[in-house]
Amino acid sequence: MKLHNDSYLWNIIVLLTTLAYGSLWIWQGVDMTDEGVHLSNAWSMLGNQVNNYDLNWAGWLSMTIGGYWLQLTEAWGLLGARFGWNLSVSLLAWICFLNLRVFMRAQQAFFLTVLVTAALLHRSLNVLDYYNVPAVFLATATGCWIMANRHEATLKQAIGWTVLGGLMHSGALMAKLPLIATLIMPVAPPILRWIYTGKFNRRAWGLSLLSIFTFVLGMGLGWAYLAWRGWTDMYLSFLNSLIQAKDAGYHHSPNTLLWITFGSITKSLVFASTCMGILILTGRLGRVFWPQHPMRRMGLIVVVGIGILLGLRAWVHTAGYHLLTWGSATILAIAYGMPQLFSKEKSAKQHDEVVLFGMAVLCSSLGFLGSNGAVQQAHYTLFLTLGLAFWKLPILLERVGTWHPTLHISQESARLVSMVTLILLAFGGFFVRFSNPYRDAPNRLLLTTEVPHPKFAGIFTTSGRAQSLAELFHQLDTLVYPGEKMLVHQGVGLIHYITDTSPALESPWSTHLPHLLQHELLKTMVAHQQLPRLIVRTVIDTTDRYWGSRSTLVRPNPIVDQHLTPFYDVIWANQHFEIWHYRSENNS
Repeated sequence: MKLHNDSYLWNIIVLLTTLAYGSLWIWQGVDMTDEGVHLSNAWSMLGNQVNNYDLNWAGWLSMTIGGYWLQLTEAWGLLGARFGWNLSVSLLAWICFLNLRVFMRAQQAFFLTVLVTAALLHRSLNVLDYYNVPAVFLATATGCWIMANRHEATLKQAIGWTVLGGLMHSGALMAKLPLIATLIMPVAPPILRWIYTGKFNRRAWGLSLLSIFTFVLGMGLGWAYLAWRGWTDMYLSFLNSLIQAKDAGYHHSPNTLLWITFGSITKSLVFASTCMGILILTGRLGRVFWPQHPMRRMGLIVVVGIGILLGLRAWVHTAGYHLLTWGSATILAIAYGMPQLFSKEKSAKQHDEVVLFGMAVLCSSLGFLGSNGAVQQAHYTLFLTLGLAFWKLPILLERVGTWHPTLHISQESARLVSMVTLILLAFGGFFVRFSNPYRDAPNRLLLTTEVPHPKFAGIFTTSGRAQSLAELFHQLDTLVYPGEKMLVHQGVGLIHYITDTSPALESPWSTHLPHLLQHELLKTMVAHQQLPRLIVRTVIDTTDRYWGSRSTLVRPNPIVDQHLTPFYDVIWANQHFEIWHYRSENNS
């Protein structure tokens, strides 16, 4: 059977290609903070030592899935945990390919998917968390709704896709609570159809009601699991505390997240529009100087585009790529989809594209809600939207050419512009990912030393960082009882995952809890004599990407010092960490 006719072979090729690309460099870099928070939360969900005050409850299904994955890959340690992220990204790319494959040739869908993957995977936390897990659920649900509303789908096929979409939608909400905003998505296809045709379609609305029913069924199954684990009271308590989270210093409070999201969306749209405007003006300038030489004009656009990418790298580091990709994809998708929505030509194929673009934009625009990185976390739900945007970019460029004769661009040139632009984004993503390991030294050539600990097997970092961690965990291996509570503060939650301990302050990153809550928890621990036996404290800033080769002192946590210093002795220290032990006279 020829490859271009074999969809199964193309599916395998897409999965293997994206898995191979995602596997690049996941063995390099050690992050004590974000990676530690997600891994320790995920590991705690397998037992009943779950945290009452951390965001693992907002994404309890993400953390549960992450926990089972850690259990499955326990023998591989941190490297196995990171492969879970790689698998989730490959699934997202595959879902994108499946949807694109319906509207274009397999070869074209494959190259779009691969380039989009390279463009989006530039700087990511490499573990399963409440960003990529809910994205897989939401992207799957979106793809199912698109497939169910195709005009070629039989009623049996539509029902099957809809049921699966509803169940995946419930998984997305349980994997990330702020995705409650996506409740509009099941009814979006019939609304788009009604705007497009001006008619009430019973089948489309019936499918939406079926999706809502299966969503409720899926949520019921989730609540049954919570009840089985005995977690319903803690989950309801978390919801109540989340509603009351008004501390401006708490960077995950609802008010703070709303402002971050609004500002990030505004920046992204302005930023992308500015970059597009620069490229358009460049093309116009090239037409003035070289009216008979389209390739020279194209070369000028490419040079300016590369300059923009290099400028992003030097000016705004990796955040610029997040802003540019999401803003550009959203603008382009809407610019193509809106005229289609109100087009006089009402073909079935055009309607399928209206639903496709509408659902893709909703997925990428709602999927990052609840993230303190806002648009910077949109890359997980952006695969389909970015692929569609560059699929139709040649048509958009031709439309621009119809507005004014001097703006005319040939079909061949339009396709070349689209391909070159996406290749530039893919190259930029690849370049940033290579040069910017997550929370470790920016130079990958320095990440050559393995930390001598079973859970760090196959993970390489700088020699200074590896030596410091080896000294710390050598001491902890002789002091820690697996499963006990330990206080680890100043953002080094990875210690909990490595030592198999649970956070004494109900969060592996307790310094980000509201200050009043920290006071109350510590006062209660002291009053009830529930102080942990061990405390691990950093004396340097481990978010400094050069720690291990230089020392950046961190300001001590005055709340912890105020309550706990009288009860502990420092029994070990190196230049980066301290271990405190509960005083023996206090035990007596």
